[in-house]
Amino acid sequence: MDLSKQIQTAGENSTQVIVGTMNVLGVTDERAREICREEFAILAGEMTEEAVNIAKERVGQLADKLLPKMASYDEQLSAFADPSFQLALRKAQKSAACTDSESDYDLLSELLVERAKTKDDKSRQLGVTKALEIVGQVSDEALLGLATSYVAVRLKPTADNLTQALQVYNQVFAKIIGEQKLPEEGRWAEDLNILMAVRINNLGIRQSQEFFSEKFAEQLVAGVEIGCDAYVRIQNDLQSAGLPIDAVLVPHPLKPNYVKFASTQDVKDLSYMQNVGGRLIKINFTDQQREVLQRVADELRKSESTQPKMQAAFMQEWDKYPYLKMVRQWWDSLDSAPILTPVGVALANAYSRTKDSSIPKLK
Repeated sequence: MDLSKQIQTAGENSTQVIVGTMNVLGVTDERAREICREEFAILAGEMTEEAVNIAKERVGQLADKLLPKMASYDEQLSAFADPSFQLALRKAQKSAACTDSESDYDLLSELLVERAKTKDDKSRQLGVTKALEIVGQVSDEALLGLATSYVAVRLKPTADNLTQALQVYNQVFAKIIGEQKLPEEGRWAEDLNILMAVRINNLGIRQSQEFFSEKFAEQLVAGVEIGCDAYVRIQNDLQSAGLPIDAVLVPHPLKPNYVKFASTQDVKDLSYMQNVGGRLIKINFTDQQREVLQRVADELRKSESTQPKMQAAFMQEWDKYPYLKMVRQWWDSLDSAPILTPVGVALANAYSRTKDSSIPKLK
């Protein structure tokens, strides 16, 4: 280090301070395991000899799950050198010592990776840290209810095609629920409320038909009836602008003999692929084409998500998928919708990711 570059000129009777750049060095896998053992040694001081032997085995299983996940996020494992992360690790070890459930170790490892990612976000840190403390106190049915609520409220597939979107959504719920039975109204939400993972909403709950119709509102649109005057006019506008009708207008999934605008994206973000010399090239629309597309989109995207007839048609399509039907029936059986706190969000996201790694991490 060249000290000549760090010398500061100070006035008389002032204090000189050498200011350098602190580099956080990485930690090897072996050293990370040693840190896990060192943190456990502190925790073991609070236990009897008999309990230590059991806890050591459980905490070792947590380390086995944590290190590969952490390495995939940060190859240098630099979080293990952070004092605040070490304290969070000890909290996770304490929770791991209280459970013999392998799924709990998976959950704790996901939360610790999330904790490493949130080092600059104190609000998210708070939720994750508290979640680490309560993992061993949350029942399997409460975790299932929490995760199902989280996916139902917070997540939604973004496919333009309604069938594809519902298929993906059904698959997500299938991975989370599996062969389990969704919890009945009762203790699970109250227990989560005691642990500050949810707040109980005493104002009731919106019925599934209304709630999920609003969630998929961009699919529940008016469209246009094939053969009517408006349809003919739209066809002519598209042809005049050199736009392929079949690519812009697609069959409406909920209204027979109707078509809808093909995409749910903003028109300004749309483009198309063209085969040029055997290669697919991305082509942007001209200003004139984009203007026509915007007019057509505005006309066909008029929402009908609040109309009972459209909602009923959507629910009929929804119920074709077994897990979506199961979730809808469960939702309608609840007296109130639990409101997830930051603790509940962290816990639900981590649990969901142990079941389906394609679920987005917290942002």
